[in-house]
Amino acid sequence: WTFRKLISCTKSVTTLKDPATKRRLCDIFLEKPSPEQYPDYYEMIEKPIAINDILRKCRSKMYTNMIEYLDDWKLMFANAKKFNGDSSWVVQDGKSVEKELERILKKNGFGEENIPKPSPPKKKRLRIKLTLKKPKPPAAGAAPSTAAAAGAAPIPSSIPKKGLKLKLSTAGAALGGAGGGVGNAPPSSSAALAAPGKGSIRPRKRRKPGP
Repeated sequence: WTFRKLISCTKSVTTLKDPATKRRLCDIFLEKPSPEQYPDYYEMIEKPIAINDILRKCRSKMYTNMIEYLDDWKLMFANAKKFNGDSSWVVQDGKSVEKELERILKKNGFGEENIPKPSPPKKKRLRIKLTLKKPKPPAAGAAPSTAAAAGAAPIPSSIPKKGLKLKLSTAGAALGGAGGGVGNAPPSSSAALAAPGKGSIRPRKRRKPGP
């Protein structure tokens, strides 16, 4: 329904006449100037447009909002002012047509207070993603670490138990007898046999065979 109303408003504007001469003021704005008659017009004007172009865009529903429709009207009046000059009768007719357009649009509910303003573009939030990468294991045949390269002593894989130290000291006492530790000279064999220690093995006595 909006485009039908815009088409109706545009046609109503084209019926505006000069009260004194009964001349239609929109006749010169209906079509673009002829390129054969006015070649310099297209050299000066970058975007030519006329009322019939606006009507065609309304019928094709090419306007996405009311602001685009009004911008085409403003462009048409600006082109006329740029090519003909401020004091020309074309510009004066354009001012009368512009006032009539504002009156008809306001009458049909298209006043400036009813035109929604375009919302400003939303700002995108900056997001920073942080990823923690796990260290990769050293490849086969890689260079040794700094500690190994400097000749540092390797750390033993296991620590010996305390019981091992105790067993070694006990064995040394048995071998040394009264003389002490493992580093001392061993005792004589006669002393060991004369005074067998506790837990030593004694030779068994042979029994005489019976009759």
